[in-house]
Amino acid sequence: MNNQIDKDYPPKVGDYVKPDHWITGGEHLQSGTDYKDSDFPGCQFYLKTGYIVGITQIAVNITLTGKPRFVQGAWKTRCQIEFVGDGQPSEFTRGFVIGQNWA
Repeated sequence: MNNQIDKDYPPKVGDYVKPDHWITGGEHLQSGTDYKDSDFPGCQFYLKTGYIVGITQIAVNITLTGKPRFVQGAWKTRCQIEFVGDGQPSEFTRGFVIGQNWA
């Protein structure tokens, strides 16, 4: 992973994240939390799940892994998505981040 990419184009609230293999598409990143305890290490962001009851959002950390490219009027790059475990190991997948104000 290229940490320089994260420094140059850090993911931020409002960016659109599209995990690979999500049938429903993706979601915009929402503010994460600084809250931490022995089971939950905190998270950068939340993603809505699309459900209105039960688990309505998922804690995630985003690491950019590709070089940003301008595609169809928006900046787009590959990323690793960590679904932060709460008392259990985190799960990982890949996807895209579509940035709002990258220059």
